[in-house]
Amino acid sequence: MKLSGSRAIALFLAAAFAALDAHIGPLALALALDGCTQPYMGPILYQATTPDCPFWVDGSRFELPQGISVFASPPRSIGAHTLELSLTYFIPKGAEATFTNQKFVITLPRGSVVAHGAVAFVDRRVSGLPDSKAELLSELPLILHGELGGDETMYRVDIDFVGNVPDRFDFTPPVMIIGSDKYPMRTYTYRLFKQRQAYGLCT
Repeated sequence: MKLSGSRAIALFLAAAFAALDAHIGPLALALALDGCTQPYMGPILYQATTPDCPFWVDGSRFELPQGISVFASPPRSIGAHTLELSLTYFIPKGAEATFTNQKFVITLPRGSVVAHGAVAFVDRRVSGLPDSKAELLSELPLILHGELGGDETMYRVDIDFVGNVPDRFDFTPPVMIIGSDKYPMRTYTYRLFKQRQAYGLCT
């Protein structure tokens, strides 16, 4: 059977593309797989496992991408009317995290805001240096950098809440930007442990 000119050209081009695909297909697949990364699977965002949050915990670490993490330490009372909550941000060498805002508030459990906090103390320490000392900062930086000279940079932040706070409350630090993406933070949960006569992290 004699093919028309256009039909012959179409068959020729189809065969040529099929041959080309057979040669570059495996390479393209390999490149695609090589560029593929595991999606970030964040840990549990709400710390309390039951509404009454009966169990004391000594601290709570929240893992973020790029090896960044945030650790909440047990709160402490200052005088009769101030409760201080402490966070430590761990930023690996070369990484950085940016605050979307620097508003620190506590709320009723899964509820409305009951108190606004003020940053009372910030220091920074770079681990992995021969003489690693904490450096007092005058304010909380908007961008937390992992200094290149050390292994990890730790920013400790103390937030003071003045006035009466509920026996049970939540604390959610501001959302962070890592890379070009925003990441919500864990809601840390607290309650008054009457037998200890102290507030503590609970689950």
